[in-house]
Amino acid sequence: MQESATLLVLDPYEPSRFALRDLLRGLGYQVLLAEGGATAERICASEDMDLLVLGRARAEGGIASLLAQCRAASAGQGMPVLVVAAAEERDAILEAIRAGADDFLIHPIDPLLLRVRIESLLSGKRMREHERGYRLQLESELQEKGRQLAEVNRKLLLLDHAKSDFLRLIAHEMRTPLNGLLGSIGVLFGKEMAQPEAGSPVSVLKSSAERLLNLVEDATLLSRLQVAERDTAEAAGANLRLVMDMALHRLARCPRLPPGIPLPALPPCDARVAGDEGLLMRAFQCLFQAMVLLSHEPVRLALECRIEEASVEVTIRTQGPPLAPEVVAHFFDLLPGHQVQVAGGNLGLLPALARRIVTLFDGELTLESLPPDRLALRVRLPLYQQEPLAGATGIFFTTSIRAALSG
Repeated sequence: MQESATLLVLDPYEPSRFALRDLLRGLGYQVLLAEGGATAERICASEDMDLLVLGRARAEGGIASLLAQCRAASAGQGMPVLVVAAAEERDAILEAIRAGADDFLIHPIDPLLLRVRIESLLSGKRMREHERGYRLQLESELQEKGRQLAEVNRKLLLLDHAKSDFLRLIAHEMRTPLNGLLGSIGVLFGKEMAQPEAGSPVSVLKSSAERLLNLVEDATLLSRLQVAERDTAEAAGANLRLVMDMALHRLARCPRLPPGIPLPALPPCDARVAGDEGLLMRAFQCLFQAMVLLSHEPVRLALECRIEEASVEVTIRTQGPPLAPEVVAHFFDLLPGHQVQVAGGNLGLLPALARRIVTLFDGELTLESLPPDRLALRVRLPLYQQEPLAGATGIFFTTSIRAALSG
């Protein structure tokens, strides 16, 4: 029992009002009295009442109006109401229950039963107050997290604006020491590095180093593609089926993905598309890997291919979490990692690198998030023509681009 609980007894009949007061004080409660609705409303507005005891189950103006006024005056504290009435007041008791009263007792009153009913109501009130306080605290924390995320997003946007300088820094200053670091780790740990135990510190170190090196290589290739110049030699086009087959086999060896991922069957796609086979293979590898990282377990990629008059559309389907419209709209931007979180981090440069390669050959990329949990990524590439692409003299690339791709 909470001895400091303060109860308001509202009863127009003075003898029963005083009898309730004495009974409740005997049980250890503080008691205030009101003979009518106006007095009860004033007390509720000025005092912190824990419970309203309504005697004789009747009030001028109606019980519903009385309870509404008292609860409104208590500043929304969720004050419970206990009705104490005679058996012949059955209709008034029902009216009070319909108006929102929480419990009732019939005369003659058993003090032990009265105590149990009151404590049950007070316990429910304390629980609701705790939940309300927790909800307010949670809302405050969410607002603060939202502010922090907005600040992080602002900084990421600033970084996005400086992407060219950032990528050049990675390309020229980080790749060599990272290769040296990975080689030194192999020397230090020897055989344990070759086949580390899953989840061990060596396994985490190896996978983290390989992922960082892959990120640097992607950034290196992306930075060079940003300023790529096409050679004057005419391209022979790319065999689309061969491109996707090579991409799937490289996907199976990707250190970031769990081993044993089933590879999707290749659809009929005997077509030559405009582009460089090596670069298009890298683009499809990026897209396959991104879709695997977005997939629910078990991973089930599905491929479709549709050949049209002047282009080919390849669709990659999987089951994964729904993506918000703003995430879909910026999925292929340079820094989507703050929007698309997956196991082990984010998608890194995979979508951006794929888009840069595909658009380099006048292709298009689109992503759809379909309810309830389907994702569809579409790649549209122009069919190979003997004439060079519009605005270009060829699609063979410089030695530096091919070196970055093979690395």
